Amino acid sequence: MLDYSKLRFLIIEDLAHFSSALRSMVMFYGVPHEHIQVAKDAEQALPLIKKTRYDVVLSDYNLGEGRNGNDILEEVKHHKLLKSACIYIMLTAENSTDMVMGALEYQPDEYLTKPFTKEVLNARLERLIARRDALLPIYTRIDKGQPLEAIKLCTELADQHPRYKGYLLKLRSELLMEQQAFDQCTEIYRSLLQNKFVPWAELGLGKCCYHRDDYSGAEEHFRKILNQNERYVQAYDWLARTQRAQGDNEAAQQTLVNGTEISPRNVRRQALLGELSMANGDMAVAEKAFNQSIKVGKTSVFRDPNHYFNLSKVIGERIKEADSRTAKRMRSKVTTLMDEVRSDYKRDPTVTVQAHLAESEFHLRLGEAEVSDKALQQAYEACIKEGSDVSNDIKEQLISTLQQTGKEDVADKLVQHMQREESIYNHEAVELYAQGEIGRALVLLKKARAEKPRSFAINLNFAQVALRQMKQNGVEPRLMVQVGQCFKQIAVLPQNDKRYPLSQQLKAMYHKMGGK
Repeated sequence: MLDYSKLRFLIIEDLAHFSSALRSMVMFYGVPHEHIQVAKDAEQALPLIKKTRYDVVLSDYNLGEGRNGNDILEEVKHHKLLKSACIYIMLTAENSTDMVMGALEYQPDEYLTKPFTKEVLNARLERLIARRDALLPIYTRIDKGQPLEAIKLCTELADQHPRYKGYLLKLRSELLMEQQAFDQCTEIYRSLLQNKFVPWAELGLGKCCYHRDDYSGAEEHFRKILNQNERYVQAYDWLARTQRAQGDNEAAQQTLVNGTEISPRNVRRQALLGELSMANGDMAVAEKAFNQSIKVGKTSVFRDPNHYFNLSKVIGERIKEADSRTAKRMRSKVTTLMDEVRSDYKRDPTVTVQAHLAESEFHLRLGEAEVSDKALQQAYEACIKEGSDVSNDIKEQLISTLQQTGKEDVADKLVQHMQREESIYNHEAVELYAQGEIGRALVLLKKARAEKPRSFAINLNFAQVALRQMKQNGVEPRLMVQVGQCFKQIAVLPQNDKRYPLSQQLKAMYHKMGGK
């Protein structure tokens, strides 16, 4: 019988009576009371996940208002917040196709429909924990960033644990794919497909063909999957990607339409369909897709303000052919969209400027020069007020728009402001850091933060230099607090910002050093 006494559980459930029942079940198995934590929603769960190493997460799908269990799983997977060995079980009383497909896309370890008995849950847990324990050396290597060692262990442990051979072949192929070892991947997939149809192996063969620029071969594999199982949504994504690579954007659009009909709750798929349809000139499909990306993205880690701005552009195109009643509704829709995006991203000055720019462009399309100029002036004023917190890309876009609309004098003022706005301390610190003068750079960045405490650029630079110093000289508690403050300031940095990948790398380093 499995020993539960050392395992740590997180229960995510908004209904008190059911979370209490789950706690009782888990304690019945032998988990100590102090090893069980309960969260009622994402706002409680995610901070716990970030600071505690759990063995098992039991998450309900429906958590009331706000983010659901799938949103949590999506964020956890995207940011790699849980260790590879952690078991994630999705619990739900719902069984709608949309919900099930959405949940399964992010591949929880198990999917359990309510109601269930303690015997049923125990059986699932024992099976998953037994596998986890047998394969723990692999998961440890993955988390340590040692993929080649993990790949080697997949082969060795398959001999020791033949019951997990299929699972290990899949895991090994995924690790090899990440290393772009396409020949070895192909060998695994073909050996499996000799005897029976295995969808993930067929998908893997298609990916290998795609990465070798064999697009016709890739398309053949993806179509074969869909002929056998039209609900295998990943095949739609890869088929559309392959069609785009061959220049067949209309076919790619239809493929994504089919994919979104099967699983409509994927934010990125809806947004990609919107972008592709807009490029194809199919504004009706684009409008529907961007509407969906905004609707399902409200609580998703993949929500993006550009979905709002793209929808505004699409409506601006469609309104030209609309009757007066429909045009009035569309105009109101754009106003609501821009108010909404400003509210949702109120801590991001770049989005504020973008929203004013989008309004200006929309009204300019309608020939409403006076309204357009007013929005453009608001964009300029917001840009001047927020200074270095507005991304340079958006500033350049604003300058270009001002010049194109005959406002060269205002554009020149903005250029001059950009040249003056950056802290002299930050500029000098960047030069010192490049020369290896880390300590002196940090002194100047402290002064720069005092001058401009909200600046994304300065907070990011401070975090980078401070973490570098602590990596060399050891962790300093006071400096760790300051770095944590920097991350709070840049928390709203959008994922499409060029600085976002660096911010995530630095956050990972910060957490590795013990930051909360």
